[in-house]
Amino acid sequence: TAGKAEPGAFFGYAAGDDFEFFGEGSITLGPLLQMLNPSATSAIVAYLEATFEDDATKNAFCYLPRGKYAAGDGKDGRATGPTAFLAQMYGDAKVGMALQTYWPALKFFLASRTNGAAPTHHGGVFP
Repeated sequence: TAGKAEPGAFFGYAAGDDFEFFGEGSITLGPLLQMLNPSATSAIVAYLEATFEDDATKNAFCYLPRGKYAAGDGKDGRATGPTAFLAQMYGDAKVGMALQTYWPALKFFLASRTNGAAPTHHGGVFP
């Protein structure tokens, strides 16, 4: 069902194709929105929860590799190795692009101390 990791999946990397972070009255943490950065993923999820009312809008900011591109053990037809890595990088970029569509979200993300690529960590361009 939506919001539940598949049985036997390595938590944080693989989830069902119908996985959603935001469901009816609940938040389910699972796959990473920011590659190798569970803190940034949690910060983004918390920001979305605090900022938007409806689950559909919140979930629209969350891009995850799905189907054959989702990370797996290879036995289930899901990606392994470089394919899984590139799919995660693509998902990471799509989350950033989605956040760019709403200026306050982008400002939050670019100033977040959990975002290792934030300009504030490299001399900063934002106060």
